[in-house]
Amino acid sequence: MSHVKIRHILRLILIFLFSYFAYLFLWLLIKPYYGGGLVYVASHLVAKMRDMKVEGVSFGREESTVSFLVERYSYGGKIRLGFDLNIPVSRYTFNVPLTLAILTGLYFCFLESKRPFVEALFFLVVMHLVYLLSFENLHTYHILVHNGVIFPRKWEQIWGEFWWVFSDNMLIRFEPFLINLYFLFRSSGGGGMRGPRRSKTAGSLYTGRKGRHS
Repeated sequence: MSHVKIRHILRLILIFLFSYFAYLFLWLLIKPYYGGGLVYVASHLVAKMRDMKVEGVSFGREESTVSFLVERYSYGGKIRLGFDLNIPVSRYTFNVPLTLAILTGLYFCFLESKRPFVEALFFLVVMHLVYLLSFENLHTYHILVHNGVIFPRKWEQIWGEFWWVFSDNMLIRFEPFLINLYFLFRSSGGGGMRGPRRSKTAGSLYTGRKGRHS
């Protein structure tokens, strides 16, 4: 292994370690606001789907709480049900610092185009939003059925459980792999893949081509 390759690997490791601890520190500060913002969006979407109202969304360091209100009319009179749904933020964001650290290492060592990086961040947010939609959809379904607001529907329960299991066991747990795979795929397909960045003193060694000497 050449001296340049060893130096390149060490650079990648240092960038990853520095990025990981930096993102971990920043994430502890912004996690409550990030979780609360996503829960706000997801809760209003679920409320539209189930003809409910969102009475409020509160968030803490480790948990977000959304308050729903359901009002329905039936032959027996008016049904009015209010309930809270607690959502642990770390349950779907525990991989964020690791994901961002790997993403940053790949960007600074191999890539120059910013677009795949921004797209990967957007994809990360979408994954978390999909998780929250599946979580709130399934839990509100069981609450409404349990309180007699809606009738149980087998197909809806099966679909809700499948959506939830897929989001929890696939999207969230494999988040670092999926996000960075998407990043590399978009970069290579969109012309963003440049190979390792060149050094001013040994740029020809980085590409494996002989440099020209004057």
